[in-house]
Amino acid sequence: MVAVGVLNFAPAAQASKSIPYFYNNEGDKDAKARFSADAGDYGSDTGDTFRLFKISAGTVFIQWNTDTSGSGKESYSGENDTGKNFVHNFAEDRYVKVKVCEEKGAFPDDCSSYKTGYA
Repeated sequence: MVAVGVLNFAPAAQASKSIPYFYNNEGDKDAKARFSADAGDYGSDTGDTFRLFKISAGTVFIQWNTDTSGSGKESYSGENDTGKNFVHNFAEDRYVKVKVCEEKGAFPDDCSSYKTGYA
């Protein structure tokens, strides 16, 4: 007699995935951002952390969205060559999409494409 097993082909949970620094525009590089999926990545605060860094622009911002926690926008207008952390606590194993932009006022904002990480 041969035993027959049951195979489970359910998708594996997505491991957390941080996003290293990326620029709003590879040409002029006015702003950069990163996403830390776990406490301790990049020396971050606890929780999922965005780091927004202003290089040489008036106001810079990130726009983010997830499949479970909605969307948001975080802005920073501090001194050049400084940055700020924005800490969130997103649902585990879910995607987080983020782009970084230089605010242009009356003109279209100068933004990167969206990058995807996982909380």
